[in-house]
Amino acid sequence: MSMGYCGSKVNTISEENIKKFCQEKYDNLISFIHEVELDLEEFARNARNGDLESYDDKIKNAYKELQKDFQDKTGLEIYIGYHNSEEEGDKYDEVDGIFWEVIGVYKYTPAGKKMKDYIEEKSYVVFG
Repeated sequence: MSMGYCGSKVNTISEENIKKFCQEKYDNLISFIHEVELDLEEFARNARNGDLESYDDKIKNAYKELQKDFQDKTGLEIYIGYHNSEEEGDKYDEVDGIFWEVIGVYKYTPAGKKMKDYIEEKSYVVFG
């Protein structure tokens, strides 16, 4: 079985900028995470793997409330993510550790809307 790299891309927003929009909801999430002696990195790793069911309802609800508050204020969705470039990526990765992904940033142009069923977005990695 051969192995190789797969390109990924993500639109991100900094923690500082999330706080500008949603300081109270962000602080609530962090508070509840620390209350059960976790850290944000572990939460991000588990969220990335889709494993939030093991968390206390206070933490899950605080995360959902932060997401809702951000969407209400910006019209965009956010999700926490995690990437370990040393173990899973490359030294040139622009994302390493915790990141906040923003969904809904781009819209089709009028011409793009007409062709959206025929166009696929793809990524690739080039080694040289």
